Order: sequence, then structure tokens, then C-alpha cells
Amino acid sequence: MKRISVVKALLTSVTVCGTALTSSADVVAYWPFGASGLDDASGNGHTLENAGVDVSGTRAVFNGSHTKFNTVGTLDLSAYSNLTVECFARRTNPNDADGRFLFEHSSGAGSYLGAFRAMWVGTNSTAPCAFESYWNTGTGGNTDLSWTVTPDGRWHHIALVHDVTANGDILSRLYIDGVQAKSSSAAASYLSLTNATFFIGSRNNASYRFNGQLDDIRITDRSLSPEDFMFAPSTDYAADGGLAPRKAVLAYWPFKDGIELTDTTGNGNILTNTGVFFSRGAAVFGGSHSVFSTVTNMPLAGYVSLTIECFMKTTSPTEPQMLIELSDNFNNNPGCFLLDMDIAAGRVFGGMRINAPGYSYNAERTADGVATNGQWHHVAFVIDASKAGADRAQLFFDRVRQTTHNNLTNDTMTTIASKRLYIGSRGDSQYRFNGQLDDVRIRAGALTTNEFLQSRSELRGTLIRLD
Repeated sequence: MKRISVVKALLTSVTVCGTALTSSADVVAYWPFGASGLDDASGNGHTLENAGVDVSGTRAVFNGSHTKFNTVGTLDLSAYSNLTVECFARRTNPNDADGRFLFEHSSGAGSYLGAFRAMWVGTNSTAPCAFESYWNTGTGGNTDLSWTVTPDGRWHHIALVHDVTANGDILSRLYIDGVQAKSSSAAASYLSLTNATFFIGSRNNASYRFNGQLDDIRITDRSLSPEDFMFAPSTDYAADGGLAPRKAVLAYWPFKDGIELTDTTGNGNILTNTGVFFSRGAAVFGGSHSVFSTVTNMPLAGYVSLTIECFMKTTSPTEPQMLIELSDNFNNNPGCFLLDMDIAAGRVFGGMRINAPGYSYNAERTADGVATNGQWHHVAFVIDASKAGADRAQLFFDRVRQTTHNNLTNDTMTTIASKRLYIGSRGDSQYRFNGQLDDVRIRAGALTTNEFLQSRSELRGTLIRLD
């Protein structure tokens, strides 16, 4: 049985539910359930009333038919400017066609200025199994959608952030597992928050009733950054689905001695190899290998933001040469990506095949000749679903953002595909690389340059400084 004790106070570097709030912030309300039951563990007295929700264990369990689960009185947020509302949620039925509310401040956010909601959209939506948030600003509201989450049986972290320092489509922001969702409509300007009942798991206890589990619902009077979100729940979820990764490392091949083909994340993305050699912790390609790829498809379906990175070293001006490609030809597979040395000698290209009519892409490239000086270079390709236009797909060479390639800036929302990953060739059959690769890593989410790999795992040879 978990036990949480949080006092209403100024929290400075105090850990609350696995998160250190490193600057001043008040926890306005917090329901960890478990030993706290329906009580507000912040000490602010926002007790819940309940009819039909099982809170006998360590989380709130909803069966889609409860008749009451809300604050006893109103939750007055009108005195606050910035706000973050977050929780952990789990839903297991992939065939549920109905939208289900996680929480809503008021009996209908569309009718109350300053009110907000977050819901899990049903499979009959244009964004299947997405999370949606809405904040009523009086100008049509601010809506964010995330195409990243399906009912996979795992626990997901959801955060809705209201930030008065921002306007337009970033006034309120929705984050799923630490990754910002795409905004689909914009609000004009800041509107103050409101005083209303806070409903959990339904709209006004009457519709859109949640079917699943919720835990650790926390409201903080600050627009938190992802680094300040609850990174761990107050109870262990290992026995019932586990916690979904947040900017998690999905695959990583450091090519270390003795485990050259092993994905060191433990996710089982093993490589198969014929013709690639290893020396001093790097994979050595001679331009003639026959196989170097994952044994099975990479389980990337559902992700819309991703970071692919590696270190490369070559003196070969031959073109084209493939570094990394998802699928045996990304041109024919929307949702796939590649990093290669393309039609100009020594130039690195990064691109994603977009799911749109014709052959549509979002891509960037380096200047000619930068990659063939025989030194180690860091290359990263970032797919960021929260960005538009040329910023949707970004290529970094030694941590420096590169140039859009031939106006390829299609930003149609495209989910990453699940295909085999080929390293050093196209489909193990052409465009074979001649040089060395190291530390091939794929992470969920759009990383910043400070989150990139800062150095090779085996520091041998000459490395270009990244700062």
C-alpha cells in the first residue's frame, strides 16, 4: 500500500511523486489514491466524492458506468495564471469506439471560459486512439491532439500545461509520455482560469465515462517543463502493463566488444550480420557486405516524434552511400526515414517519407564534402510532430542544424512505420557504406542538442568536438 504525504507549502527541491520541483511551485491539488483514498494529499482540502469507482487499491479503477467522481465543492483556480494538470492513465480496450474523459474542469469546458479538459479519443475519431486536450479561451479554444498513443495496456503519463507567457497554439500544451502533441487549433491570447467542479473520468458524471485506470492526478500552479513532470508514479505498475517510456531509448547499438549485434536497451532489436567487421568498438564497412540489419521489424508504429543518431567516419567520396534506413526503400514506405550520403560527394542527407499524395518528404542536408575528411562526426535526424513546415524534420551535423533540401517540407502528420532497420546499405543490396559507424541510437521524442550523444562509447581515434 502506497503512502503519500504532501503538505500545502512552497516546494523547493522537494520530491513529490517521483518528481523534484526544482523551483518555487505550489501543488494545488493531488490525488494519489491508495492510502489517501479520496483525500487531497496536498492538504488543500479538495476531497473527492465517489459512486461507482473502485479506489480500494492503489489507483482509481473505472468501468464506464460510475455515477459520481468529482470534487465535493468547486475547485477555484481563478487566482492562478500558469497551471499544469497531469496524471497517469491506462486503457486496455483497443476496440472502444467512444471518447473517454480523463478529467474536466466544469460540466462542459466548451461552455465555461477558462475551463479545460483532457480525453482519450475513441477509434471512430479522425485521430484514432489519440489524446485530446481543450482549453476554453473564448476564441474557439486551444486544442491539442496526440497521435502517439493506442490502448496498449501500458500506463501513460499525460500533462496539460497552461502558460501565460505564450500565445497562439502554444498557450496550452498537451504532453504524452513527455512528448509535446501537435496543436490543431490556436487560441488568440491568455484568458484567466475559472472556479468550477473538477470531474474525473467523465463529463459531469453523465457521459464520456472512462473505462480504465487513473492514478496520481496532480495540479500545480506553474507551467512545468517535461523535466519537472511526475517521472514516476507513487506505486509500481510492473504487474499491470508497466509504464510507457518517456523519451525512452528504443534501440541502441554501441558495437562493444563481445556484444556487437546486441541492442543494449534490452528491447531485443538484434542485428544480423554478414560481412561487417568490428574494430575498437566501431562497425567497419568495406562497401561489400551482404547483410547488416535488424532480424525483425522495429516496433516503432504509433510514434510521431523520434530521434535517430550515430557517429560516422569515412574518406570515401563514392555516392550514394546509406548510413541508416528504415525499410528496404523509404521512398515506397510512408513513415520511414533515412540518413545517407547522397548525390553530392561527402554530403549527408536526412529525410522522412510523408504519408501524402505522390512522393512527399520532409528533408534536410549538409553542405558538400563535410563528411569525408576521415574524422568522426555526430549525425542526428530529429522528427518533431509538434513542429510545422521545415521544422518537422531536422538534420544535425556535429550538433549544428542543417539546411532544408530542395524545399522538401511536407508536414502532414505521419506515424512512424514498423519496418526492418538497415544499417550501412539499402535493403542489404545496394548503396553500401564504406567507412565506420558507431553508437547507432533511436530514442522516442524529439531530442534537443544537449540530449544527443555527446561522445562515442569507445573514445578511440580522432573525434570532432561537438561544442
